Formats: sequence, structure tokens, C-alpha cells
Amino acid sequence: MYCGKAKRFDLAIKAFNVISLIPGNADSRKQALRSIATLSIAASICGKQQLSKKLLSEYYGACFYDYRQRTSELFHLVASGNITEIFQLLEDTDQIHTSCIPLELQSKIFYLAGYYEGYSGMFKAYRLLQRVRGIPAAEKAQQLHCLFETLPYSKPHEGVNRGDFACQLLTHGPSLSGNAKTSVVDLAVETQKLAPENERLPRMKAILKFLVKTPTNIPGRAVETLIQEAIRVNDVSLAIAGHAFIHPNFTHPVDHYYNLVNVALSLDENKLVGILLREFRESSFTPDDRMVNLLLVYAARVSSADDAYATVQKVVKNEKGTYRFLLQEVIQKLSAEGDDRRVVELWKDYVSTVHPWEIDPKTIRARFIMYRNEGNLVKAEAFLSELSKMGLSFDKYCYSALQQMNLNVGNLERAKAIRKEVKEKLLGAELSRIEELEKYRRMMETNVNKKSNERSTAGNIRFLTDQSDLGFARNSLRK
Repeated sequence: MYCGKAKRFDLAIKAFNVISLIPGNADSRKQALRSIATLSIAASICGKQQLSKKLLSEYYGACFYDYRQRTSELFHLVASGNITEIFQLLEDTDQIHTSCIPLELQSKIFYLAGYYEGYSGMFKAYRLLQRVRGIPAAEKAQQLHCLFETLPYSKPHEGVNRGDFACQLLTHGPSLSGNAKTSVVDLAVETQKLAPENERLPRMKAILKFLVKTPTNIPGRAVETLIQEAIRVNDVSLAIAGHAFIHPNFTHPVDHYYNLVNVALSLDENKLVGILLREFRESSFTPDDRMVNLLLVYAARVSSADDAYATVQKVVKNEKGTYRFLLQEVIQKLSAEGDDRRVVELWKDYVSTVHPWEIDPKTIRARFIMYRNEGNLVKAEAFLSELSKMGLSFDKYCYSALQQMNLNVGNLERAKAIRKEVKEKLLGAELSRIEELEKYRRMMETNVNKKSNERSTAGNIRFLTDQSDLGFARNSLRK
């Protein structure tokens, strides 16, 4: 190949002869055969027809196929670059049906067709080669792969039409190999972006039609791009159809869900996200943190309270302790709609997965403030009762506000009971803190291997546990 780039075709022949003499070097010899075939085309394009035929003779003589005269003529036509006569010969398939055209030669035919006649010529060559009898089925499946390898070398000014060509292959082509499927879908999805606005949807639908017929070995990124484009042009039905294809055909569709929900959220496409949420709740796979966060963002900020509640319940069963800050938004959404039963029920599910002290007090306070602003003392008291059953409680601010609400309606006894309860809780918490600090102080004082010049922290501990703290606890009972 280096010799060919330097136009030293004579050296290329010598290099090939040397490689051919190396025993046990089948892979290198096969690669050299391909290089010789490539050099023959290059020599023809450079105007060196005699050298091209000589190179082709070297290639022809080194192959192990029993080519007949018409097949040999096809070699020479390829070397001469006469695409019109190549097409005419391929159309007369009866004269070459007993021969096998190697993939290297097919690749060069695709190259010449694309170079001289663009993508329409390449498609014509592809259809003609598919008709040739004698080509093994395995090689026919690889024809499309050869075709796509030569696409970048076709007429550059027809780059916009690559999507059209790919869609033609998707619609009219035969069964494809896995690599060919990947290549054709990538190409079609990539190049359809270059098409005029009114041509994008027909192209995407052609791609999707192909995907439905061949649901395996398709790159997920290609389908995601297709769905994103469908959402961008407001064709939700196409996006849903694309998702319906990818959903059952991928073992771990977490990345797809994440990308699709993210796109739909950014475009406020609530219908599509709602469908995704329902599928997510019915699925068996466990989402990662990114997916959980996106679903909860949608459930809290966009969806209805029903969707929010159902989604969070699904997440609670699968992902424990990774979404607490977003759960607060869901609770607030349910609270805003006055759904007290599900707020409490959701808290029960949540508390069963985390420690009580991991509940953000601000969430409880926000719920209580809503009752306070409404002046709804009955709901406020019921809310406190449910919290107590779960081992939770108000903070000092909420207790003070609840006491004031009872005073405002003349419930003096209840106000006093709340005041007493607060004092007991404060004293219990303070005494527990003092007990822990005292244990720590004794542990530090019994540390026997302390250096003489090392400053002791016992004084600081004594300061924390002196009479001022105990006095604070006692004074709280007298108030």
C-alpha cells in the first residue's frame, strides 16, 4: 500500500512476490491480494492501463477460483474503469453464473459505480450483484458491508443523498448481516439530519420500518438519535414507535431510558414521558441513580400526583436511599393536592428504607406550615399523630406554632400539654447529650499514655458537662 501511494507499482509487485514466498503467512498473503487488486484500480485511474492489467493478472493468477473467460473479462473491465460495460456484463448474468466474483472485485465495482455515477450507480451495482448466481449466500450477506466501505469515496457533492441511498437499501435490501445492519442504520440516522425538513419524517419512518423487520444487532444510539429527531419535529407517534421497538429488544435499556426521558423532559413532551413512566413501573430492571433522579424530577414537577406516587413507590422497592432530596418534592406535590393519606403512606414506605434521623426536618416543617396557613388544626394534629407512630416528631418551631394554633381557638389544656411535651423532649435530648459527653470525658481522662507536654482536652469536656448545661435542662422544666 505504501508503494501504491508512492506510485511505485513495480515495487508493489516485488513486495507481493516476497510475501507470497513466506511459509505459513496466509493472513499477510490475503491482505497482499487485496492490496494488489486495489493497486490495479489505482493504476487504471492514473492512466496506466497496461500496468493495471499486469497487476490484475498477478491478482488473478494468485487466486484459487476457477474463473471463466467472462469473469476474466469482468476483471479487465474493472481495471479499465468502464462502468457502463461492467453494468452490461452484470446484466448478462447467464454468462457468468458459474463463477464466483470475489468480494475484493465487488468492492472495486462499488467504488467505480460511486465514483462515476454516484449513489444511484452504487445501488444499481448492488442490485445487479445480488442477481448474480454462483455467489455464495455468505458472501452476498457481506456485499453490503463492502458497499458501505466504499461510500466515503463516492462523489463528495452527493453527500446529502447518502441518507436517501441508505433508506433505499433499508426498504428494498435483502436480509443483512449484523455489521451491515449497524452500518446502514448509523448511516441513515446520521445523514437524515442533512435532509430538507419535509423529507426527514419519511426517511425516519423508512428506518423504523427496517428496524421492526430486523430487531437484532441494531445500535441503541442510532434508535435514540431517531427518537430525538422525531421529538424535535413533534412527531410523538414516531418517537413512541421507536421506543416500542427498542424497549423489548435490549437486555439493559437503562441508558436508553435515561436519554429518552431526558430529551422528553427538556422538550416538555409529557405524553411520551408518561408512557415511559408506566413502562418503567411495569418493568423488572433496576434503574441506576441517573434514571431514578430523572423519573422523580418528572414525577415531582411535571406529572400528576397519581404518577408521582406510583413512580416513587416503584423506586422505593428498587433503589434505597439514593433519592431523598427528590422525594421531598414528591411529598410536597402530594401535599399541595391535599392527599394526606398518600403523604403519610409514602412516608411510611420511605422510613422503612432509611433511618428516621435521615428525614429532612424541612420537609416535615413545610407540610405543617401549609396546615398552619390554612388554619386547619384538625389536619395538623392528625399529621403529628401519624409522625409519632413512625417515630418522628416536629421540630421546636412546629411545636411552638401548633401550641399557638390551639391557643387561638381556646384549647388551653391542649396548649399546656404541648408545652409539657416539648419540655420533656428537650430535657430527654439534653440529658442524652450530656451522658454521651460524660462518657467521652471519662474515656479521655483514662488515657494513660499521654505526653506531658500534650494539652489535655478534659477541660473542654468538663466545660460542656458543667452545671450550666444541667441548669439549662432544669430551667426548661420550670418554664
